[in-house]
Amino acid sequence: MMSTNPFGDLIMLRAVRIAMLFLLFVPAVVSARPFVVECPAALDASSKVSVVPKGWTAVPGETHFAFDNITVFDGQPMDRASLVPDRDLEESENGKTAVSEWLFPEGAKNIWFTCSYRGTPSSLAMKVSSVVLRCTTLSRRESWGWRHEPKIICE
Repeated sequence: MMSTNPFGDLIMLRAVRIAMLFLLFVPAVVSARPFVVECPAALDASSKVSVVPKGWTAVPGETHFAFDNITVFDGQPMDRASLVPDRDLEESENGKTAVSEWLFPEGAKNIWFTCSYRGTPSSLAMKVSSVVLRCTTLSRRESWGWRHEPKIICE
């Protein structure tokens, strides 16, 4: 049976196309698969004096630095927009482990991580290549303070 309103058919066809596109993209966001970003355990970086004053001799510094912390950024790390965790949860009864959690608005696409290393201002940065809804890190309390695990789990 043919419709008597050609504009109604056109509107219905567009509505069906929009619904199909919606159904194609929603499962990808709703069922985001977890992934892990792991920082290298150490960073080898040169530590040299760029200008040596007259009468002085440059002494090379340490060049091997151990992992310290992961920082989450909204945008490139050079813009200095680091994000504070949305929640910090103490996981164990004795308070020796803690989970930090960042929650992102649906469709967040410009999330970056940096891996920082003890004793150097140098760090490594990575842009997350997929849509991120949530990320968590784990830290353990030591006698000297918190030791952060060198990985972040996201979905």
